Amino acid sequence: MKKISLILIFVLLLCFGCGGTATAFAVTANDTIQYTNVMDDLAEDPMFDASKYPIDYTNGKLELLTVAESVNNELFVYVYSPAILRAASINISLVEKDVDYKVYGLTLINSHDGFFKYKVDGLTVSSDETRYYEISSISRRFISDFDEELDNGNTVSMTPFKVGKAFTFTGSGSTLSLSVKDVEVITVTDKYVGFIRYPDGGIFASATACDVHFVSFSTDKKMKNLLEADVYYTYQTYYSHKGGSTGDIVQFGEVTPDTVYLKSDIDVTYTGDGWFSSTYQWNSIEKSDAFLENEQIGQMYEAGIFDVEVQSNLSKESEDKIRSHDWVLRFALTDYNTGTYNTNTFVVTEKEFTIIADVSILRLAFVTDGDYYNLGVVDNMQSKPVDPDTGEPVPDNPDGPIINVTIPEVDSFFDKLKTIGLWVLGAVLIFLGWNVLRWVVDFLRGK
Repeated sequence: MKKISLILIFVLLLCFGCGGTATAFAVTANDTIQYTNVMDDLAEDPMFDASKYPIDYTNGKLELLTVAESVNNELFVYVYSPAILRAASINISLVEKDVDYKVYGLTLINSHDGFFKYKVDGLTVSSDETRYYEISSISRRFISDFDEELDNGNTVSMTPFKVGKAFTFTGSGSTLSLSVKDVEVITVTDKYVGFIRYPDGGIFASATACDVHFVSFSTDKKMKNLLEADVYYTYQTYYSHKGGSTGDIVQFGEVTPDTVYLKSDIDVTYTGDGWFSSTYQWNSIEKSDAFLENEQIGQMYEAGIFDVEVQSNLSKESEDKIRSHDWVLRFALTDYNTGTYNTNTFVVTEKEFTIIADVSILRLAFVTDGDYYNLGVVDNMQSKPVDPDTGEPVPDNPDGPIINVTIPEVDSFFDKLKTIGLWVLGAVLIFLGWNVLRWVVDFLRGK
């Protein structure tokens, strides 16, 4: 087989130097790319001293040392882990002014003791003269030996570690340079992930509902007015079929990541299906006390001639969790469907819903004391677990909402009755008109 020689140029400047001219070196590979060793790369910086980074199996932290580019348009990150723990993901913004953080996975290239070299998955180095990498945090899998379990019923899948640095590459080849600076970030100090189930059908029997997913949280910085928030999460569909000739079937969809961009002046709405279905509207960003007050007031909508008020009926435990935080974000709406029907010989039950998990806040834009901030966030990935008995998550209003049905005042009542009567009359006239038209057509055809 013919061997192909590949030249990879790596740019490396460790954070110890905090900027300057980048160091370049080359390696060769045959057939496939063979990456240089992490220790050889780090040794390119004369200020690097491995003895300053001892092994300590009681220390579960991660520390980002530096980043590097290759001519193959790959981005590498170099990480120190005293307990020799592998990193799993990193949050990076490729733009400086209007930061836009994304969650990137990490592929391990090689390691030595507590030093690790990773490739950033899904990130391609651009051909621009200047390339910018702002990093808010780097994360590893949750490990119970190092990380505390939550006492609010949620589970953590990823534990973050603050980075707060921006790396700017300029030029290429012999003119390549790198500068490093500290950037301000905001840290989530506590949070709770949950959802509230609203019926889709009001006073009528209905097996469908809307699940409103939210995250309540507090941070290490005061936010007087929260304007925008970017929230990362994963979703997975669930379907079950019990009974019937096919037997029991359970199907899980693919776990899919998503990021939603919330603004305080844009509400989230949901309209159900069917006759007299409910229409709900919520603020996507609210202070926790306003969130609880609005949930207690409930939503009002019309169902035919009736007025229907739906109160979420949050459990006392959920209220206490939310009340302990400063802000609440409603970030996703999903459908919940269940139903039972009879065949000639079987009773069949079907159920469909969506599992939301790995919720993490990526960016917060806010105003405090007249100053505007647009910051990357240091936050874990947190989930509301499924109930082991039912296999589905339990809403934060487990007893269901409170539904109050009232007849409006006389004038309004008769107005609604008149409107419905006109709709019915219109439907009858359309039906009669259609049948008369068919009779005329048949008569003219001599049938």
